[in-house]
Amino acid sequence: MVPFPAQGHLNQLLQLSRLILSYNIPVHYVGATTHNLQARKRVSGWDPDASANIHFLDMEIPPFHCPPPNPSAKIKFPSHLQPVFNASSHLAAPVSKLLRALSCKARKVIVIHDSLMGSVIQEARLLPNVESYIFRSVSAFFVSLNAWGLEGKIAEDNEFFPRDIPSLEGCYTAEFSDFVASQFNNNQKVNSGCVYNTCRLVEGAYMDFLEKQTAKEGIKHWALGPFNPVTIPERSKTKRFCLDQGMGAGR
Repeated sequence: MVPFPAQGHLNQLLQLSRLILSYNIPVHYVGATTHNLQARKRVSGWDPDASANIHFLDMEIPPFHCPPPNPSAKIKFPSHLQPVFNASSHLAAPVSKLLRALSCKARKVIVIHDSLMGSVIQEARLLPNVESYIFRSVSAFFVSLNAWGLEGKIAEDNEFFPRDIPSLEGCYTAEFSDFVASQFNNNQKVNSGCVYNTCRLVEGAYMDFLEKQTAKEGIKHWALGPFNPVTIPERSKTKRFCLDQGMGAGR
């Protein structure tokens, strides 16, 4: 597991690790010391330290300056975290060393990496018994919409997309957009498939759309979610209109 160093990303891959551990498959969770600690302390629903089959590999990255957030910034994106994102590229060398070591011991090594960590796992291309899979931290709907837009088309041209979807213009800084583009370019060099924290009951139409988009390349897409452990209580007397409607639609 090679997560992106932001809480929503760290937690999702840690929760996916829980599911993989249930099949008695050992998991190596790779990250900087601070981010691994953050993931372990903030996780809910289970105690990763109680599992003997998960290995947190704390890797060192060079120190970096992280400025305070700017509440007056024109673009309301947490750009103060950009130095952290940039520093994550320094994990490439230790991750490469880890993959070489594991590939000598295991029949097959599977790398599941965040889509924003493509530059870190390029060693996988050089090892015959290593496969690399991209984890998409956003919804299949969002990924589908982006794929549609990259073809120069608009949402209104496809019946799967709602009308009047708000624009993403002004949501990201130019520096972060360049960072994303760079990582996605690296993803294209080594990709055996994509994993999503979703289920087909909710996003089946978008999963089918993505599979058609990459059929020629042989890239598959898996909806393995939801990852988070959830206990559904017995029905209470309190009315939950939205949940009732959703369950009715699911039937």
